[in-house]
This record gives sequence, C-alpha cells and structure tokens, in this order.
Amino acid sequence: METLRIRFLSPRHPSDHSTGVAHVAARVSAVWAKQGHAVSVCFPRGPDDRELPRTWEGVEAVPMEVRPRAHVPKSLEAETGRAFAREVERGADVAIANNEFGAFLPSRRQGGASLGVVALHGLALRFMQLERATRRGLRPRAGFYADLRAVKQLERQAIERADRVVAISHRVLEDAEATYGVQRGRARVIYNGTDPVRPAETGERLNARAALGLRDDERYAIVVGADAYRKGLDVAEAAVRRLRGEGRRVTLLEIGHAGPSEEGVVRLGRVSEERKRQVLLSGDVLLLPSRYEGFPGIAQEAAALGLPLVASRESGLDTGRPGEDFLEVPGSEPAAWAQALLSLLGDETRRRRLAERGSKLLSERTWQAMADDYLSMVREEKDGAHPTVPPR
Repeated sequence: METLRIRFLSPRHPSDHSTGVAHVAARVSAVWAKQGHAVSVCFPRGPDDRELPRTWEGVEAVPMEVRPRAHVPKSLEAETGRAFAREVERGADVAIANNEFGAFLPSRRQGGASLGVVALHGLALRFMQLERATRRGLRPRAGFYADLRAVKQLERQAIERADRVVAISHRVLEDAEATYGVQRGRARVIYNGTDPVRPAETGERLNARAALGLRDDERYAIVVGADAYRKGLDVAEAAVRRLRGEGRRVTLLEIGHAGPSEEGVVRLGRVSEERKRQVLLSGDVLLLPSRYEGFPGIAQEAAALGLPLVASRESGLDTGRPGEDFLEVPGSEPAAWAQALLSLLGDETRRRRLAERGSKLLSERTWQAMADDYLSMVREEKDGAHPTVPPR
C-alpha cells in the first residue's frame, strides 16, 4: 500500500499514556510510523506541553489550541473536535477521532478529501447515563442534563459524518446500532491491541503474596476499576461477602478504588505497574462485573499471568466462548456471581484451563493486528468494498 498521511486525535501527547484512549492512539500510530506512513497524533495543548518533544517513536506530535466556551455544554469536546478538523483539512488521507470528538470530522461523506473514521470505545452517552445512576437518590450535578443532551447530539453527529465507524467490541457495535442506527455497511469491529505480558517466573507468585502480606491458605479474587458503580465493584463485594458468610476463605482485592479496607475486602487504590503485577500474580480469579465497558484492558494481562476471567456480558469481553474460554455471568445479581466464583475457587484444574485458553485468545490482540485491520479497512474503502462484521 502507498504511504498514507494519517491523523489521529488523542487527549494526550503520544508519550503520555495516562488514559486508555491516549495509550491506544500512541501504540497503533507507532506501528504505522514503522511501516513508513506519515502519522500525526493531534492533542489539546496543555499548560506544560511546550517542553514536550515534537516526535515520539516516529510519530509527529501536533499540539492544538483548544479554547472551550464558558457555560456551553460539552464545549471542550466540541472545540477539540473543531481544532482537529482544522488539522485534518491541512492534509490527511485518513483521520481518526473517538466518539463525540469526531462531530466535525471533514469526511468524504461531507465532501472532504480524507477518509473519516470514528472509533467507538464505548458510547459516551452510556458512560454519562451511568454517571447519573451512580448518584441514585441524589440530585444530579449542576448542568448534567444539558451535558447529556450535548454529548448525545455530538456523538450522533460524529457517527453520521463518518465514512467508517469502528467499534472495539461487538457489544459496543450492537449498542451503537440500537442507539444511533449505525449501518453495518459502514461499521466493523476492530479490537484494540494490548501490550505484551511477561510470563510469570518460577517462584514469582509466592514472592508476590509474601510482598503483599497475603495468606497462603486464602483464596483471592481481584477486581479493577476506580469508577466503582460502572465497574460493578459493589457486585463483587456482595458476592465475596456472601461466600464469607458461608464460611469460605476468600478475600477481594480491589485495584484502583480508594477507600478504607474492611473484612474480606482490601482496597489498594491506584498502584504502580509493578504492584499491579504482584496483585495479579497473587490472585486466583479476575472478576469483570462491569455494568458497561468497551473492552476490559486488564483482561489479557490477568489471563497471561494465570488468572481465569469471570465477566458480565456488559464488560465487552466478547472473544471466545463463554464456559470454555471464560465464565460469563448474566446481570448483576450477587448470588450468581458468588456461585460462579465458588465454582472456580474449588477447581484448580478448571482455573488453569480457563486461564490458558483466555490467554491464548487475547494474545492475538496485538498492536500490529489492530494496525493491519485499520489499513485493511482503508483498502476496502479505496476498492469500494463493504466491510463485514466478523462473527463472535
């Protein structure tokens, strides 16, 4: 394929991977740059960004001046989208923006010269609706409903303007179809890549438990997420409490969620990458009880380190077959989660088999595979072909 000019909108400089979207943009852009394509990552300029390098791993870093308008709902998203559109108009063969940030994408459908792609990492509208659910019984924050209407309008506009829509899981694509009427002829699923995981070394698992002060005769379930309600931490906690009430020796380790620990629940808050690895090595099962998720990025790392996965359908873990590659629990009923957890804690052979199968499947989600899938989509557009959505 000829050299392409690709512009990718990111919330951060490509060297800053502090958000999932920024990490994805940087990693896949670096793959394209190594293939010889001219890749730019465009990001809103921050107060300290003048000291940042103009390139990163062959990727051009383009800071954008973004000036949100006071008292205008979702103005930051809208103005960032407008700034990105101006960068795209300076010259690009492919332009990629996420969700509502693509509301002003100058796509070919709009008479532009660039192939406009909107990547859905989950619906921004759904994330906001869950923010409201988090405040059950409380009044919503000031301006919440204006923001909700604005994000729905921007996200719908982005999808309508795009030449192609990419969803990071079948769950997200189905949600976009039901909410915005996304046409399958313009949409496809492309899984995000994930970083390779160093396999556990001999004795590392025992050393990890010792470093964390954990008991050898206790079973540990792990759940990850700072957004407690959306990530379903209350479901995991209720399931573990239920098992402990039956006399089972099981403790829940929570990564990301700050707060005091209590009997049966250890809240670790934000942890370093090294500490996260220690926690995963110390666990027996990873729980993914999310009420809404594009795809759980922690899944591959956990499976590669020997943890079987127990997931809700809403978690976005749609690779493989439930029951053989991971366990799927419908809904958020703690009794069902407790039963699923108990079925694994008492069966080491099944835990190992699920972890091995899950790791094998998820290891196929590389940055190279993601980059190749995007370029395949570009070729389809050039050839006038319609994308197909692969089966689950």
